[in-house]
Amino acid sequence: MAIGRARALFDRAVVWPVSNRTTLVRMASAVRQKNNDRLHATLDEEVPYDLRTEMVRLLAVPENQRVSELERLRLGPMQVSDRIMELALDRAL
Repeated sequence: MAIGRARALFDRAVVWPVSNRTTLVRMASAVRQKNNDRLHATLDEEVPYDLRTEMVRLLAVPENQRVSELERLRLGPMQVSDRIMELALDRAL
């Protein structure tokens, strides 16, 4: 009789997540959000104010420019001339 009860318990344990999928998704999402919030709070406490201010400044897009300073630094000092672009296209074809 104990095997029958164990089997019924197992069957219910398998059926419940399938029939309550949206509940599980919401629960997982809530746990993920809580962990992200805790991580951000920890990082916010550890980063000095001056560094935080400088990081925010790097994200701002200056007037009359297309990209932020951070993006400009990420791309590096590369400027492609018309001739270099033409040679690259010839190689690609």
